[in-house]
This record gives sequence, C-alpha cells and structure tokens, in this order.
Amino acid sequence: MNPSRLKNLIYRCYKLFTLTVANTFCVPYIDGIHGGFWNYRTYLITHNKGRTLFYDAYLDHNCASIGLLSGFKTIPILPHGLHGIHISDGAVLGENITILQNVTIGSNALKESKRNGAPYIGDNVFIGANSSIIGNIHIGNNCRIGANCCVFHDIDDNQTVVMGGVRTISHNTPKDNTFIYINTLNSSQTNSSHN
Repeated sequence: MNPSRLKNLIYRCYKLFTLTVANTFCVPYIDGIHGGFWNYRTYLITHNKGRTLFYDAYLDHNCASIGLLSGFKTIPILPHGLHGIHISDGAVLGENITILQNVTIGSNALKESKRNGAPYIGDNVFIGANSSIIGNIHIGNNCRIGANCCVFHDIDDNQTVVMGGVRTISHNTPKDNTFIYINTLNSSQTNSSHN
C-alpha cells in the first residue's frame, strides 16, 4: 500500500474512533460531569474553549445545532428537549422563551438579502413546532409563532403568527393509505420487473 493511502486510512480510522468515543461518552460526560448541556455550553463560553467534539456529538445525538455565538438571556424552555432545534450563531433570545421540537432560528447569509444576519427574539415568546425564524429580524415581546410558520419579517410586540387556512381536496373514491415499507416496495418492483 502506498504511503499516502496508508496515511489516509489511518486518519479515517482515527476520525471514526474519536467520533465513536465522543458519541458514546458525550451524554454521560456532559450530563454527569457538567450537569447538562446548558451548563457545559456556559463552561465552554466562559473558558474560551470553542466548540468541542463532545459539544458537537451531544447536539448530533439530539439532531440539533446551537451555535456558541448565539446569545440567551435565560435558558429556553424546551418541552421536547433539544430534538431537532437549530439556533445559528448571532441569534439572540430573550427571557422565558419556549421552543418546541424541530424549530429553526437561522441566519440569512445571502449577500443580496435585505435581512442578512440572525434573528433577535424578545421576552416571553412561544415558538411552535416545525417553525422557522430566518434572517436579521426582530420578534417582539409576548409573541406566539404558530406551528409550521416561516417568519422572515419583523413581528411587533403582542402578536400571534399563524399560517393560512388549511385546504382540503375531495376525492370521488376512497384512497388506499396503506404504508409500504421501502424494502417491500423494492422487492415487489424487482419481482415485477423480472416477469
């Protein structure tokens, strides 16, 4: 084996090993030693440590991403934990913020955009599941962001943001809503293609 391939293989094995160790030990280390994610995050910031492998592995474990350069007046209320939450660097969140699962509080990094940057979210804000707050916008105090909303402009204090009404489609015949697993679908397609 040539030296460059060997070096690449050793590097990949090392990377796999460190990721495996971090993924295995990140939760016990952060929860057990530091008393939870928010304490560990504070420790990294106050000691100028930057993002660590354990920090990233803990967030990956929760399918989440929370930038160390995002700011929080208080720890947000997360009824479903960190699951699926993305908060980009530069975002600022006030006090008493409730964030449900799969929420994105993200930056707009497009050069031509009028709203380039990250959101500022006031105090006492409720953010519903699967909603997105994008760009350099201001969400006022005492606001509610409904489920599945995409907010990309300023919202004044004491406002509720909801999506437009639900649309229904009528069918003349009942629909078959049976779920088909991919492996079943693939094998039936393979069998039918051989006939």
